[in-house]
Amino acid sequence: MMLFYTIRRACGFLLALGYVGCAQAQRPIQTALEPSLVGEWIITEQSAAPLQIATLCQDIRPGATITFRSATLTVHAAAEKPCAVLSYKVQGQFISFLQQDMVWVAIYELTAERLVIRSPNLFTPPAAKQVADATAPTGPTSEIQVTLARK
Repeated sequence: MMLFYTIRRACGFLLALGYVGCAQAQRPIQTALEPSLVGEWIITEQSAAPLQIATLCQDIRPGATITFRSATLTVHAAAEKPCAVLSYKVQGQFISFLQQDMVWVAIYELTAERLVIRSPNLFTPPAAKQVADATAPTGPTSEIQVTLARK
């Protein structure tokens, strides 16, 4: 009878150990926190000035604020009222910005204090600026880079 209880306890212990091991495998230990987009960012540099964002916000210059929340971003050019609110989704090094039926894709680099976004179509120089300033990147393959600092 004693042997039966010993075997039963050993089996229970092995089942419990297996359960803990499986639970740990489902939730791996996170060793370092990755930087997050969520927060307030200020544009510090841009490869064309002024520029517009997704044809929604015009005259974006250094000092403009972009606020990222968990699934949306808000752009404040100069006024209190935002000039654009876009949804976004991150996958790898790409970030997709969405509004209604439009999608813009950009490449981003993120550190704890700096965000760099490059895109050929999210940021564009205003139409009048394209003619007047030959140094502004134009065309379907040219990218505009915007650098932001965490506020």
